[in-house]
Amino acid sequence: MWQRAEGRLLSFREFCELLVDPKYSVWLEPLIGFYLGSGRGEHIPQVHLLLEALEDLGNFIDGHVGGVHSVASRAAAEQAIRTRYAQLQGRDNQELSKPQR
Repeated sequence: MWQRAEGRLLSFREFCELLVDPKYSVWLEPLIGFYLGSGRGEHIPQVHLLLEALEDLGNFIDGHVGGVHSVASRAAAEQAIRTRYAQLQGRDNQELSKPQR
């Protein structure tokens, strides 16, 4: 998490301290819940939308900065995520290989 006033990232300890502060936890708890649920194979439609948005963003950035190596590494990481979700859902990898628009 970015500490705007100090121009730096929070340490892990500082981040954990925010989790118990009601002013911040009200915003962080839903995000953490979604992340944990996604790790359990929940939220598959939303994960598809996230992957699609990340792919679009990556393509946009690569198109504007001339990225070459980032495309291949990003594609490999996204395929690993799709494979993991396919395993969690008991489906073959082809079913989840690319989100539908």
